[in-house]
Amino acid sequence: MAEKLKALERENRELKQANEILRKASAYFCPGGARPPVQDMIAFIEEHHDAIGIEPVCRHLPIAPSTFYDHMAKRANANLVSDRAKRDVTLKPGIERVWQQSYKVYGVRKV
Repeated sequence: MAEKLKALERENRELKQANEILRKASAYFCPGGARPPVQDMIAFIEEHHDAIGIEPVCRHLPIAPSTFYDHMAKRANANLVSDRAKRDVTLKPGIERVWQQSYKVYGVRKV
């Protein structure tokens, strides 16, 4: 009986934690049920990882802990970023300039 009570108490704690994570996440992300962008989920994890932890949050959101850790590693070391991402950083000001000069009318193909 004591073991069963202990297991139920543990389950209750886990469910309370899951409810807390989902409550905070529902206020953070857009309504509608669509999967939030990865950047938004990473920002949410960064904001709440001290209080809740990374793995518990990832368990209840559609993101793997490895995705979060990979993002943090790339942020800490720019050499880990892909060649395309590095090139995009250098091209972004030019793309922004062309888009501004077209009065923000040109789409992806014309820019």
